[in-house]
Amino acid sequence: GGCESCFRSVAPFASRFTPVPCMPPSSPALSPRSSSSLSERGWVGRRGRRQAHRQPLCQQREITGARRRKSAGLMASVEQYSLWIKPSGAAEQALQRQINELAREHGTETFEPHVTLFSLFETADVSIFDKLQALARDAGPFSIPLAKTATAGKSFYQCVYLLCDKVPALLDLHHKVRDLLESSEGVTVKLANPDAYMPHLSLIYGDLTDEGRQEAAAAIQASAETLQVTSFEVYATPMSRPEDWMSVAKCNLS
Repeated sequence: GGCESCFRSVAPFASRFTPVPCMPPSSPALSPRSSSSLSERGWVGRRGRRQAHRQPLCQQREITGARRRKSAGLMASVEQYSLWIKPSGAAEQALQRQINELAREHGTETFEPHVTLFSLFETADVSIFDKLQALARDAGPFSIPLAKTATAGKSFYQCVYLLCDKVPALLDLHHKVRDLLESSEGVTVKLANPDAYMPHLSLIYGDLTDEGRQEAAAAIQASAETLQVTSFEVYATPMSRPEDWMSVAKCNLS
């Protein structure tokens, strides 16, 4: 976040779904793209998490509200997504605590710690998640060293952040994901910085003054040194507050 992926969209927040008559799963009137096909791809249905654990592809997590209506058979409209690399274990706890403390100190938003692997893309076709899972299986785990000191940015979502080393495995994964998304029918890629991938981990989201950003960055020491990468996640990132963003799929690196 904060990342390329978390730049602000200027499009108005639109209704995500167009209702159609609900019909039982056995009804012949259901299209092949309805609830049964979404279930096969790993979308959580009315039975929630228990159904997700039985899916063989992207591991689904906490799909509620509008996305649950999608699995119940309603037609999906275009949604906006980003791909995040999430820290785990002690690193995740330390970074989340640091982000929360900085948000309280500066009166800004809190959010989940992450490095954006790719942002943003829009699609109504959830089959792209299967393709991302297949891509992930061909990539092995790796680590990302973080800068020890923070950098002051120039935008809301790049207010203050830690730069990440551009390790070959990270750059290779980013470029493969980009090639896949740009070549997939029904997917629209929207990059904030299309010519320069700048991997980083945001610590502050906010509209601080230039002086405020510089002072905040100067006072920060990284609470983690390295991220161990074993997966990336697909996050729904509509134009809204970070608290409304949610993980909809997890793709494990083999």
